[in-house]
Amino acid sequence: MTVVAALAIAAADDVTASATGVDHPVVNIVRLPRDLAGQSRIGLVYTDRIDGADSNRVLAADARLVFGSLYSLQLQGGGSRTTASGTTRSAPIRQGIFNRDGHHFIQ
Repeated sequence: MTVVAALAIAAADDVTASATGVDHPVVNIVRLPRDLAGQSRIGLVYTDRIDGADSNRVLAADARLVFGSLYSLQLQGGGSRTTASGTTRSAPIRQGIFNRDGHHFIQ
């Protein structure tokens, strides 16, 4: 089992990209994937954008679990939090998909 292609990006944008025209918005992205047995994998992702007192943050986890090369289960769960003009809103994200792949073509 290994971590594959971990990614981290941080950047400060120009004031012209700011909602206020005064602050330098800061953006961060982090992705941590991990391979499991076979073709299965899991991962975490975190993103944010901070613009003065306003911000948006997202944290989520995902997985793709493969069973016997015919079945796979894809799962995703997380949440976001946005603060704008002193008001904070949060929202979840969740998804689950079960697949069966019975068609294989040999070339």
